Amino acid sequence: MNMKELAKKYNLTESDYWQESRSKKWIITHDACQKIAHIESITFAPPQIINSEKDLVRMVVTGKKGDVVMWKTGEADTKNCKNLYLLAMAEKRAKDRVCLALINAYEYGVYSDVEAEDFKKPAEEYRTEEQAKEFDNLIKHKAFDGKRNKVKDEIRKDSNQTNYQRVLNKMLATIEGFENEEAESINQDLDFQLGGKL
Repeated sequence: MNMKELAKKYNLTESDYWQESRSKKWIITHDACQKIAHIESITFAPPQIINSEKDLVRMVVTGKKGDVVMWKTGEADTKNCKNLYLLAMAEKRAKDRVCLALINAYEYGVYSDVEAEDFKKPAEEYRTEEQAKEFDNLIKHKAFDGKRNKVKDEIRKDSNQTNYQRVLNKMLATIEGFENEEAESINQDLDFQLGGKL
């Protein structure tokens, strides 16, 4: 089962999952894991606490789906968790691991966002090198004569991929409109120069 099939099966939206940029692993939210557990009627036994100290919590959580029983550990300490609620985070990690193991999601490279701080959903990916190069090429077009600073200010507002693409699309439309007007002007000049000679 790939991520697309998993999303369809459990009615996950695009805000429920994403692909981690470095590892290319699929990451789903804790809420999505809870949704899956509900759909699959996965039940959890009370956690068994292994350690519960000021800066470290470890526990084992057992889950059941039909006749299949599985247990996983959940851990949180001040080195691997920015959340101050270590007990709650350890429980989330353990429950999500049980849920994903019971539906065989790990076989397909799917993990929960609470399993590692690196798996947190990025606010927005930074613009790509290709986008930066395209901007540098487009800004040179004469359609932006006298407007370059304004366009540069627009793109500096936010350097994420979405904003960059929005500005690039506007630039392409501006260039297309400029070139269409220029072509129309040339055609009118030719018509005027040739007026009556044909």
